[in-house]
Amino acid sequence: MIVHYDIPLIFVKSFKTASTSTEAYLEAALWGGAPIHERDWHIEENGFCSARGAGTHSLTRSQALSILVRGKFPATSISRIRHLRHHSMPDEIIPALGQKFWNRSQKIVNVRNPFDIAVSFYFFQFRDTPRAEVPSFDDWVFTFGFAPTLRWITEPDDRLNIIRYESLEADLTKLLKSLDLRPPASVPTFKTGIRPNDVPDYRSMYTKESRAFMEECFKDYLDRFEYEF
Repeated sequence: MIVHYDIPLIFVKSFKTASTSTEAYLEAALWGGAPIHERDWHIEENGFCSARGAGTHSLTRSQALSILVRGKFPATSISRIRHLRHHSMPDEIIPALGQKFWNRSQKIVNVRNPFDIAVSFYFFQFRDTPRAEVPSFDDWVFTFGFAPTLRWITEPDDRLNIIRYESLEADLTKLLKSLDLRPPASVPTFKTGIRPNDVPDYRSMYTKESRAFMEECFKDYLDRFEYEF
């Protein structure tokens, strides 16, 4: 996640939507430098970016206190700020930073066809698991409890900026122009190459039953962003 106090801006890091690449790109646009994949918490006078990569850890008390003071957040928020994570959703962000800051901030979030998200999530989750121990996609998808984390994105909010995975670079360029920020040279491509080459089309992974299940779970999201199977 990224928070900038002056714009103000909150980047909410969604799952399997090129959000790590987007986060690094936005971080570079806001504070300079080149987009970096793995890094510690980045705390500036006017905002912060969560840690990325293997061994991603929580904020220390001193780091949380620095965010609290620089962001002028309520003193009672210190413990909630310490619990912020790279994939914190609004139910963690709002108690930590306050409803007023949330309401007046530009919110940025990536979206992607949920049928494609599920396939990416499946291969990412079992990337280091022996093949014999990996459940079939059709068995696994019925346990895919991801829909509730997306519900907030479908609610009306005129300060919500949507970045589509399918038009990532164009949407980011448009966003940075609206914020009067200079874009980095290019959008990085992190966490690619995990899906097997013999699965070029996510549709090939689904049966009639698993497709129907996903359509029901993600109905609001599919309608809101006009995604189809």
